[in-house]
Amino acid sequence: MHLTGVVLNNGVDNAEFYNMCIGRSLSPFDFELKKDGTTKMKLLVLAQVMNIHKTAKMVGDYSQNRLKLSTKKVAGGVHACLGFKLAKENPRFYVPNTVLNENIKSITNKPIERLLAILKKAVKDEKYQISSCVYMAKDIDIKSLLINEEIKNKTSI
Repeated sequence: MHLTGVVLNNGVDNAEFYNMCIGRSLSPFDFELKKDGTTKMKLLVLAQVMNIHKTAKMVGDYSQNRLKLSTKKVAGGVHACLGFKLAKENPRFYVPNTVLNENIKSITNKPIERLLAILKKAVKDEKYQISSCVYMAKDIDIKSLLINEEIKNKTSI
């Protein structure tokens, strides 16, 4: 719900909003746009950040330059970003908490890190499979990343 920037009516909570979206039972009467304009800005780039594994090229620490924005890490590019905070359930992992219609270079501390690869896995899987690579920078070979012990320990060839 927060990623869209809408305000819900009639006491609908986040989980119910999500289930209504999945079930295609959300009505225009169930929510309204925020009056500060953030909903429109988020919706302009929502499709782009839903494919963040294809569109993100950089990652960095959020610079804390917005008063009402509380996020820790930012991933994206020059047109759109996805903000992440530490998960309450497991503070070793980051979860998305905001969508930004921003250039990542203007909202992160330096240095901004280049994304080399993105691998995905099911929550129940212990390790990432090399075959699950959904993004690889043009000049990077996956085997060159396995030199790093931390990455090597989290992957299975």
